[in-house]
Amino acid sequence: MAISRTATGRPVFIAFCWRGQKLRPISARYMHAKESARYDQTFPQGSSHDH
Repeated sequence: MAISRTATGRPVFIAFCWRGQKLRPISARYMHAKESARYDQTFPQGSSHDH
């Protein structure tokens, strides 16, 4: 799983798995309002953290 922001700054949630040497996406969606608020509290915009 990964969480990040799009190029426009919108938070996204991505689920993926490894199949051999390939990374396969399972699901990608924009975060719900509550998830987005929690993400913003934990990782403020402009943060240089990898998520």
